[in-house]
Amino acid sequence: MILQATERLDNELSAAELSQHIVDRSRAFLSGDRPPRFAILVIQFDRSDRGSALAGLERAQASSDEIRQRISKALRSVDRFATIGIGEVVIFLPGIDSKAVIALAGTKLLEALDEPLYIGGKTGLLRPAIGCAFFPDHGSDVEQLVSAADQASFMARAQPTRLDIVRGISKEVQHNELIDELRAAIESNELEVWLQPQISCETRDCVAAEALIRWPRPQPKTPVHAGLIAELAEDNGMMSAMTDFVINTSLRHLRFLDSKGIKISVGVNLSASVLCDSDLPRRVGQALSIWNIPAARLTLEVTESSLMRDFEGALAVMVELKRLGTRLSIDDFGTGYSSLSYLRRMPLDELKIDQVFVRNILASPSDLQITQSVIDLAHHFGLEAVAEGVESREIMDLLIGFGCNLLQGYYFSKPIQVEQLVAWWPSRNLALA
Repeated sequence: MILQATERLDNELSAAELSQHIVDRSRAFLSGDRPPRFAILVIQFDRSDRGSALAGLERAQASSDEIRQRISKALRSVDRFATIGIGEVVIFLPGIDSKAVIALAGTKLLEALDEPLYIGGKTGLLRPAIGCAFFPDHGSDVEQLVSAADQASFMARAQPTRLDIVRGISKEVQHNELIDELRAAIESNELEVWLQPQISCETRDCVAAEALIRWPRPQPKTPVHAGLIAELAEDNGMMSAMTDFVINTSLRHLRFLDSKGIKISVGVNLSASVLCDSDLPRRVGQALSIWNIPAARLTLEVTESSLMRDFEGALAVMVELKRLGTRLSIDDFGTGYSSLSYLRRMPLDELKIDQVFVRNILASPSDLQITQSVIDLAHHFGLEAVAEGVESREIMDLLIGFGCNLLQGYYFSKPIQVEQLVAWWPSRNLALA
């Protein structure tokens, strides 16, 4: 039995506080304030296992404290959790856009909770099951999200991984319709590539931009979140074609910008499946040749979660990409779900700090410490540090003081079309004045 907490942990909230936390984040998302999607996890513990292991109030309380400690240590500093009733924990994970990251987070939690409990001379085993729901895919309010994740946790008991991501029937139908539309959009080149500028802390000028996919679906249909576009493409065999489109369109944008006297580089995200595709270096080389763009002006960004899918396969592809002369980056670095050991082996050029840390560095000492540590870590490995989510002058000044190399965020510019970037260019240094 999970009892009343004897002492609240740093990332622990009451049930009411967690509910309000989710409400606030939902409103921010719907208002267009740009926070990425978030996920809700529900952990269910088997009652029979708890009963045999945790009998007696004193031992039960000690066991509850141990479980809460394990959960807290397995989470990032930005994550929050609360105990809901008996044998149930609800976890809020901000900045989560993919099932791959959820799998990493869930696996880490399961590993922490699978260790035997040794309380009062007794040994007990917990066999937790974890259900997950994404906002806004699986619900638009707290009750819907927690209910969906709760149902998924029961489904998870029948799965070897004990981890399940809910997929409601109505959402499945909607996703099937989107899959057909997306495939047609890719085949007819209806997708768009927007650019978000990156500012050099050394020269105080725009030197690069990140390429971001956009899908201008006809009204009155609602826009599709970029994370969902990527998820649908990845799960349905379209990611390779979409990545080729993004790379070629980004290089075409660079040629257009060159003609306007704007010389920058561009970063393109690679998914897990594309990163392990041995044919990718050939296609990238072909695109660079077609658009006559030097390889050093193309940065290919990979995520920690995509590396963990097949590290050796990804490493082999990255080595070939590096031989072409492209730059390589770890995107959304610092999620805390994977090991840092791979940094020694990879031919990287930069680390991009996850915006969930950067956005909160003025209010959260732990996020500030994480951000500064990642910058120091990058420099230790001879890499540049790029900070996403810069939304104020104060955050910019802090990051410059920490020695960050590149800055990206709404303080400078939202993602914009290439023609809008040309119009924005004359005023690009005003934020640094």
